[in-house]
Amino acid sequence: HAAAFKPLLYPLQGAIKKATRISYNQFVDDAFSFYQSQWNKDDIKQPVQWITPTQKNNVVNYRYPYTTAGGAVIALKTTNKSIPSLCIIHSDGTEDKISIRDITYDDYFSYNNGKIVYAAYQPDIRWGNRDYSVLKVVDVVSGNEKKISTHSKYFSPDISHDGKAIATVE
Repeated sequence: HAAAFKPLLYPLQGAIKKATRISYNQFVDDAFSFYQSQWNKDDIKQPVQWITPTQKNNVVNYRYPYTTAGGAVIALKTTNKSIPSLCIIHSDGTEDKISIRDITYDDYFSYNNGKIVYAAYQPDIRWGNRDYSVLKVVDVVSGNEKKISTHSKYFSPDISHDGKAIATVE
């Protein structure tokens, strides 16, 4: 109903009222009270355990974390002082660089079965106004990187659980 703009004024609020038979304000209040009660449960009040320590005068971001079978975390590490890299953070807190990430349109990558896939920016060799987005696969163990497409426009790749198939947006 909201997508069809029924009612014309405030379609989302009207659709919620029609579907739930309560006012929009009551719906929002009920939602907030539900999630507040979930947040305040005793079993959730565990202390936060940070994976990595903070660094003075440096902002470090770990994006798109994936947990491996061994309990390690694979993430894209971006900082103010170094170029973006794919890294693995072991369960004991040590960190190893897997590979330096190429220039990309977005930071997204996917991990499964020991392989990382991401879409990298590649300019045309001859024409300055033409560029491509090619897929690259990185082996986590060896760090070897392989380009699996050329002259393509791929975005948001995702690798299958067995690591043999890739789905992407063209």
